[in-house]
Amino acid sequence: MGSTTQQARSRLFMLASGFMVTRAIGTVVRLGIPELVSARHRSAAELASAVSADPDSLHRLLRALASVGVFAERDGVIVHTPMSELLCRGVPGSFAAQSLMFCDVQYRTWAEAFETFQTGEPAFVRVHGSPLFEWLADHPDAAAIFTEAMAGGAAVRREPLLSWDWSGVSTVVDVGGGSGMTLVSLLARHPTLTGIVFDLPHVERDATRVIEGAELGHRCQFVGGSFFDGVPSGADVYVLSAILHDWDDASASSILRSIHEAMTPTSRVLVADAVIAAGNEQDNAKLLDLLMLVALGGRERTEEEWRTLLSRNGLTVARVESGLIEAIHS
Repeated sequence: MGSTTQQARSRLFMLASGFMVTRAIGTVVRLGIPELVSARHRSAAELASAVSADPDSLHRLLRALASVGVFAERDGVIVHTPMSELLCRGVPGSFAAQSLMFCDVQYRTWAEAFETFQTGEPAFVRVHGSPLFEWLADHPDAAAIFTEAMAGGAAVRREPLLSWDWSGVSTVVDVGGGSGMTLVSLLARHPTLTGIVFDLPHVERDATRVIEGAELGHRCQFVGGSFFDGVPSGADVYVLSAILHDWDDASASSILRSIHEAMTPTSRVLVADAVIAAGNEQDNAKLLDLLMLVALGGRERTEEEWRTLLSRNGLTVARVESGLIEAIHS
């Protein structure tokens, strides 16, 4: 067997055994290992004692993760790498909550993904008994992790939105704004703005806590509702941050129609969502596209697909740049 074949088999092993890495990462987050490593460098045995885990098993778990760049062992103690640092909860861009979702709710969902690729129907309902967002409304602990995960992802997407030219803008509605972190960050940087976090009523408590914690209650409010039924009208800018990828084109069009009806002739829409790269190059959006399909029946989109979707719903793309799609009233 030639070296090329050996390399291909080794690479395939890493890819096909990814389920083990998924569970391993989720396990260390659930145990609180990343925070312990941040507090003080310790041996695997000391970490095991701190979390009441089997020392040999935890050592082997951390050794395997270190082999793929998550943690490292130096001079007998476990230390952070750039990836393991992101497993700490609360750090900017944290991946901790996302990893908990991947190793639990999404892990169980993907066990039934085969049928999705045969039928095009999402697996989540088959596994959990109801669509994701309805299920979250009935499972508050999972909903809290989901909100935390979305906040971590929003931290990565936030900078292009914060850096957009907000001159001349007074009011902004963050449609599907979740905990409110994105809008609060926006208002903190641009003190002339006022805004509304618009989302389902069950996230009001989290959003209100974030708004009040930032002392922005005089410039920001939460409004509960469904974006399929309508959104607050008359804003200068409507923000959709990682919202439309949750939905197929028919449902995304319904959301966009709600926004279009609420817009003034000069309103703008800012879509912070992935744009799938052309060709065979590696692109996380191509994997995220599969996650959207299996969990929600949603999709990531190419630039051409974005332009088509928006134009069908009364919007014209003015600019696509740095993870931000700017659209205006047609």
